[in-house]
Amino acid sequence: MIASFTYAAVQIRNSARAVRAARLQQLFGVMAGAWDSRANNGELCSIVLRGGDDFLSLDRVERTRFRLFLMAYARGFENA
Repeated sequence: MIASFTYAAVQIRNSARAVRAARLQQLFGVMAGAWDSRANNGELCSIVLRGGDDFLSLDRVERTRFRLFLMAYARGFENA
């Protein structure tokens, strides 16, 4: 009986570790995707850099793109 409880506890602990590892991997994927989107899109990179320094310097469309980028980035972290 004790052996089965011990076995179940070990399995639960291993399962929890696997879930944490998967979430961490997902978080790394989100971060890499965000970096990749900026690295491969010069216009978006410029908007993110300028928006981070002085949001009001962006025009209306750029501010929208900046907000959407930040929302997508934050959503990725929330999901992870």
